[in-house]
Amino acid sequence: MVSWIDKKTPQGRIDFFKNYFASDVLIQPMVTDGLFAKTVIDAMDVGLPTITSRSDYTIGPSEKSEDIVSAFNFFKDNPASVREMVDRAREKVRRENTWDSYISRLESLLSRE
Repeated sequence: MVSWIDKKTPQGRIDFFKNYFASDVLIQPMVTDGLFAKTVIDAMDVGLPTITSRSDYTIGPSEKSEDIVSAFNFFKDNPASVREMVDRAREKVRRENTWDSYISRLESLLSRE
């Protein structure tokens, strides 16, 4: 269990943002193309570099741990490039990820099943 997540005492939105600001990168595995965790959107919105296994916003979709490690190393070794990527992702998140668009993607996903 991750030390700052305690299932007995739910954390509020502010607590999670404190953890985002204290982090260098968010690594979030994905299960479905086109719909990703709200944590990813929140992290990107505050400018936290994000690595996921599947997402239109990342270096490349992959389920191989080596690719995720490679992306992490890229982030570590290329801060100027990463800052540009983060700025573009942040703009895209703010432009395209409203609650309405998130709900639409979720409804679309559920209607496929």
